[in-house]
Amino acid sequence: MLLCNYLFYKGYELGIKNRSHEGYPVLGGVLVVGMWVTCNVGTLLLLLSYFFNFSPPRINRYIGSFVIVTSLLIYYSYKGRGRKIAERYNQMSHPIYRLNPYIVVFGSFMLSLGLLMIVGTFVNT
Repeated sequence: MLLCNYLFYKGYELGIKNRSHEGYPVLGGVLVVGMWVTCNVGTLLLLLSYFFNFSPPRINRYIGSFVIVTSLLIYYSYKGRGRKIAERYNQMSHPIYRLNPYIVVFGSFMLSLGLLMIVGTFVNT
């Protein structure tokens, strides 16, 4: 959960910097965490299907995306949890928390997609 909160914080920062989610910056963090979670769930489903002969349930991609984003939005909006996370990370002085949000978000997606690619190559051979 610590990594999800950090990615949420960086997405929250992006939402504030870009002014695209000016009224509701929590949405910027939710979208970043939602895409990251979706990629990692896909990786886990590929691994489960390969090792345990598990066939994932057939869910419409729009319904699945809606469920993930809505559940994350409710989680981070509940009692101002997203704002509290952002305030906590703003108070921390370690240099890792001051990295550019674009670098953190891009790096996490590249790691997740790279892992998905490695697992996909391994499963298809």
